[in-house]
Amino acid sequence: MLEAAKALVLRHHDEIWTRGNIDAVDEIFAPDFVGHHPRQPDWVGPDAVKQAVVNARTAFPDFAEQVEEVIVAGDRVVTRFTASGTHMGPYRGLAPTGRRMQIVDSNVLKRDHLRQCGNGTGMRWFVLNVTGA
Repeated sequence: MLEAAKALVLRHHDEIWTRGNIDAVDEIFAPDFVGHHPRQPDWVGPDAVKQAVVNARTAFPDFAEQVEEVIVAGDRVVTRFTASGTHMGPYRGLAPTGRRMQIVDSNVLKRDHLRQCGNGTGMRWFVLNVTGA
């Protein structure tokens, strides 16, 4: 079960965020998924994840996430990753700058939030460390 959860989390980073395949959101995220993010409203349900991906990839068409580390413990999968992209479209009220950004991030995913790994309430927590804008 833990290896399946790890595989889905890695797929989420690659297929959804790096490749922009929002159809995979419904395959990966449980219907009751809730994502908690600093200084942002919670993402409630897979549709909120889809909207976040569309927003990010509209602003940063070359958006990509590189997973640096994965830790599986109990009912959690933790990833440390670097997200990067070039700011080519509006994002959160900011006009495009044409500059590259890089964010070092940690992601804590509860196994139950993954569609194929459990049926309970799914949760996700982020800790951001912005290294460029």
